[in-house]
Amino acid sequence: MPEQPVMAQALRGYQFFPHPDSPTLGVLRLDTQDDQHWFLVDQKTLIRLAEALQIHAKRLQPVQ
Repeated sequence: MPEQPVMAQALRGYQFFPHPDSPTLGVLRLDTQDDQHWFLVDQKTLIRLAEALQIHAKRLQPVQ
């Protein structure tokens, strides 16, 4: 079965909210043009995400 093409939306914004009941968790909201995506995260997950994003960012050319 052939793979479906991926349709990506641009990331328009994000916000982080500390979890109201747990100091070890937070909620990460990623905003696209059409939707908001919510993720329950911990410190380890955020650090790993930041490291991965930094690696991928280095592969892109800066905007002139």
